[in-house]
Amino acid sequence: SLRSANSSLKLANARHEQVTSGNVVRHVSLRLRLAKASVAAILVDVCKCD
Repeated sequence: SLRSANSSLKLANARHEQVTSGNVVRHVSLRLRLAKASVAAILVDVCKCD
């Protein structure tokens, strides 16, 4: 009983790590997209000033 509880805990832990890494990847890609958008906006402003 204890062993099965332990294995299910390990399984839940592994699943949690997978979800966490997925969220990190999503977060990083979102940040990159925002950064690209802000850089594009800055470039547009610079071109307007010229």
